[in-house]
Amino acid sequence: MSMDDTGKSVWELQRPPLAMLVAVKATEVFAAELPEEKSAPLRALSEALLGWWPKRKRDPEDIYKNEFAACLDVLDENEPALQGAYLQLAGLLKAKSRSLPADRYYEMDENDFVKLLRDAAKVSKLPVAQLESRLKLLIEHQKEKWPDLIGRADRMRWARGAAWSKLDKRVRALAAFADLGAKSSWCDVGGQQALRLELDGTKRIAMLDAEELEALRRVIPAIAAGPA
Repeated sequence: MSMDDTGKSVWELQRPPLAMLVAVKATEVFAAELPEEKSAPLRALSEALLGWWPKRKRDPEDIYKNEFAACLDVLDENEPALQGAYLQLAGLLKAKSRSLPADRYYEMDENDFVKLLRDAAKVSKLPVAQLESRLKLLIEHQKEKWPDLIGRADRMRWARGAAWSKLDKRVRALAAFADLGAKSSWCDVGGQQALRLELDGTKRIAMLDAEELEALRRVIPAIAAGPA
């Protein structure tokens, strides 16, 4: 399965609205580069949409008229972040059809969604294969409680970062595991400090020299600092 196919699998899910969540995270990549007056409305929209599911207490049209309209007021039509905002609402429609005023999100499909993901990966210097790994993990855990699923997506790095191309095979494998949200710590192995990564009960322990640790932390800044 290719990344495009995996992205389309995310798009096809209706409950939970995983496409909405992923569109929120992809939009963060673009929003991070915007001035506060533009990024703040995007954050408010994302918070409103993520808070809407699963209880759906708030009328989606109210979100459209307030948080989404605020984004329209400050974002240019050709800004990728606005495309992300539209796709967030398109993701909402996957869970509650015909619940919003007529607008272009009704015309958006899986191809628009996949393009947003690929554009976000390019901007953040994330390998497409790694993006696919993130999506597969979210699909695998789609039945988690909604706050837990959001937390899982939050632990993945959705921001501009360093290129992975110069990582050697061993460090790249560690980066790929850590990028999925693995918790990092340091442990003693035979009197030496080793990096410990843990995710969903799977643990990896690696002895790293200073150069390897520096390379790893360039792409995964959340890695715990090395021992003194």
